[in-house]
Amino acid sequence: MLPITEADIFQKSRDFASRVSGTVFNYVSRGGQDNLSKITADHYISKLVETRAEQLLVQRGVVFTEGHGVDWDIYTRGKSFDEDLLGRFPGHNFLSRIHVKSCLQQTSRTPSWVFQYSKDRTDEIFDKSSYPQPQPSAKILQEPEMANVVVFGTCSPLTLEIGYQDTLSSAVAIHALLPVIQLFRLGLFQPPNKVQLQNQKRVVYWEDLSKMENRYEPTRTP
Repeated sequence: MLPITEADIFQKSRDFASRVSGTVFNYVSRGGQDNLSKITADHYISKLVETRAEQLLVQRGVVFTEGHGVDWDIYTRGKSFDEDLLGRFPGHNFLSRIHVKSCLQQTSRTPSWVFQYSKDRTDEIFDKSSYPQPQPSAKILQEPEMANVVVFGTCSPLTLEIGYQDTLSSAVAIHALLPVIQLFRLGLFQPPNKVQLQNQKRVVYWEDLSKMENRYEPTRTP
């Protein structure tokens, strides 16, 4: 098998997004997003950021368990809130669940990353019974701090243009890697600015994240 090129990654991400958007449409639309083009674009961006995160983590010595790198499979069950990557950081004797959060980099505002948090549907990092005050799940409280981490990345809007070609490192910036428990301790899970979404989601804003001195060194400042 020939090694995958960066051009392949962009095309593979486009193909994945086109296929997966149909399987998650009903679920996502119940959360307020019924624009199929936007859903497709979001999944395209997320795969680019996941792939770049995987690249950088491998460079840092993270070893991913077989079958738990970037997942390109399409599942009939639809939307999942499980971790995106599963790997072992250097010096650790346990696996880390790695959640990769992505958003489009925009010149009009700084980045923010969305987490599902409602009575019916939540990201797995939250204790469902704590609604409406976000609290970590029992699993996160019981496990080592680095067993559950979040990677925050942004993607250039140029990647949405037809025929876009560039390196993944130019298209995607990874801004932080932090243990989930730190995000809770520092109260970084905030209600979204849009009132109609405040009972469905929580957001981590770049303005708050950028103040953290011990965050993973970013590849590019927004």
